Amino acid sequence: MLEEMNLSAKVIFILVMYCVISISIIFMVNSFIINDDFGKIENENHAFEIMRAKDALNDHFTKNETIVNDWAMWDDAYNFVLGKNPEFIESNVTKELYSELEIRDIVILDIEGNLLFSRSYDYVLSEDVELNEDIRDYAFDLKNGSGLYYSEDKIYDITVSEITDSSKEKSPNGFLVFADIINEEDINSINKNYNTSINLEGIFIKDQNNNNIVTTSDSKEAFFSVNINNMFYELVFKMPLSTKVSEIGEETLIKSTLFTLLIIFTLGVIFHFILRMYVLEEIKKLGLTVKEIIHTKDLDRRVNLSSTEEFRLLQKDINIMLGIIQDSQEKLHKLANHDYLTGLINRRGCYDRLDVLMREKETFHIVFLDIDGLKSVNDTYGHDEGDQLIKKITERIVAKVQDEDMICRVGGDEFVIICKGSDCDNTINKMNIIATDLELLSVNSQYNYSISWGIALNEQSKSVDELIERADQRMYKQKINKKRK
Repeated sequence: MLEEMNLSAKVIFILVMYCVISISIIFMVNSFIINDDFGKIENENHAFEIMRAKDALNDHFTKNETIVNDWAMWDDAYNFVLGKNPEFIESNVTKELYSELEIRDIVILDIEGNLLFSRSYDYVLSEDVELNEDIRDYAFDLKNGSGLYYSEDKIYDITVSEITDSSKEKSPNGFLVFADIINEEDINSINKNYNTSINLEGIFIKDQNNNNIVTTSDSKEAFFSVNINNMFYELVFKMPLSTKVSEIGEETLIKSTLFTLLIIFTLGVIFHFILRMYVLEEIKKLGLTVKEIIHTKDLDRRVNLSSTEEFRLLQKDINIMLGIIQDSQEKLHKLANHDYLTGLINRRGCYDRLDVLMREKETFHIVFLDIDGLKSVNDTYGHDEGDQLIKKITERIVAKVQDEDMICRVGGDEFVIICKGSDCDNTINKMNIIATDLELLSVNSQYNYSISWGIALNEQSKSVDELIERADQRMYKQKINKKRK
């Protein structure tokens, strides 16, 4: 029959048969692929929703860890445990604090678990309440971190941190404990703050054989649990799940089948040769050029192959992208090796530079410098004032050292100056001038600060760590001597 048709009829016949066969195959393939893919997407979406809900719960349960850890590193708290700072409680543990942090209990224990202070305050009812004595025992067992604790038919969210001095040089001498009761108000607050729809189902015995995430057969609800640390129980939560993805998948199956057929029929017949001759070859050339750039990592190279206007625009965009990547790499390198506050080389850049100098066996020496009194400025006037002081001191140091010297900020109040050569006497003179200049600056300001420093020659050390340690020890010795005067 085909032999009797003219060319136009043959083309029409073949296209019609091609569409009929294609629509049958595509519908069956899409039925498997789309339903399966959308099912996976919906499962992933459900998993994401559940994980987001669990993350919201975890964020809420651990919200006070940072504050507890900060308080536990206060020297005032450390001295309170030693009996040297009784006014610590009156100054810090206020009714407003309970409401601000949304906590019910504040407890301080000594290192052996003995109760030094406790106060339980209901910030909702604005009245003192009785402390659950079990909190103390659980906090002492927990030592550090957060956990849920079940006692007297209530769930407590407890956060504990060891109390130590601000420099962490002394051994811990006690424990700081914040606690609160988990109730429906907490769940409502989580739903509001994290845009979730969690419902507390209750407390159940933990089933070791089951997964802690279960969805209903229609995938419209999910149940998940959070462990209670001290018992074989778990908190079980329920949340609704969206089924929009599967519904969209069914609609997409029909639409995609028809749309795919339209594309196959139109583009397959009309544009096959055009695409092959004028598009695919150009793309292939561009692809090979981009692969060569990737392989050689030569970001200075640019694409310049196509003669058509459309591909010239594409080449232009690719070249712009290469320029952006090149600029981003340079910026990332600078960010990785420079201190954001002062613009100086940071700790990583300092160590890299010292490693190079040590490997090249060049003669140099370093100054390890520490700002004395910066913590007092931060505690008294705030970290913003402390940052301004660091910048001001940095400017004074930069103005006094030589251009070839490299100044690095390796810590909050610590600096390293890398000086070429072995002329330590000249460096000592410069450091004395800087110290005197900063003392005059301190006298004329509201702050009380100074600097301590130590020098070490690289020839006396086998490694960068040993070199910095040597200079740090000499700096510390100078700091001690100043305190003795």
